[in-house]
Amino acid sequence: MSISNLNILIIDDHPLFRKGMISILQNYGPTPNIYEANNLSIAEDIISNNKIDLVTLDLNLPVDDGTKFLTKNSKRGFKILIITSYNSYFLVNELLNRGANGYIKKENLFENLIEGIKKVMQGEVFLDEEYKDSIESLTISEMASRYFSLTQAEKDLFKLLAEGKNPKEIASIMGKSYKTVENQRSSIISKMSIKSDIQIYKIALRLNLISI
Repeated sequence: MSISNLNILIIDDHPLFRKGMISILQNYGPTPNIYEANNLSIAEDIISNNKIDLVTLDLNLPVDDGTKFLTKNSKRGFKILIITSYNSYFLVNELLNRGANGYIKKENLFENLIEGIKKVMQGEVFLDEEYKDSIESLTISEMASRYFSLTQAEKDLFKLLAEGKNPKEIASIMGKSYKTVENQRSSIISKMSIKSDIQIYKIALRLNLISI
């Protein structure tokens, strides 16, 4: 699809980053109509006075909270593509639940911006490659079978990992050494054939071990 007829609003407080995004769009082909805002107040004014098709949103804005913008505007008719330096599987899931249409890390912007815009404008969700690992093909019984192959200590660790805690935090909570936690984490990954932490989260969610 062509993106040249889109009205795109870039919300980011760094002018050099906004220029970088515009450069990527210009190098791709006919440039869409681009608006810029370095804070949410300006962004709201632009949205109120113009037809916007897509917003690219940085979460970390001075004074402002990008997630509040997402919650407020996720049903206003335009797509919202998160572009941020934050790297968290659990944050991605929370943002998608709040209505985001895609998530790109700033370090991957050059490779993913154009494809991300195309995908979300076609009604799809776009995520950086590392967030695409999925266990949707597994049945509940298969997930449960993998989970129940764990020892009780591994099950306890599995739940803490699913809650987003890192090995250092878990070592403190469980009164174990960091090395022990890492060894048990490796055992969980091996026994359950898990490729990423997001799969731990998804399995725990599907098995009702945690809630959103």
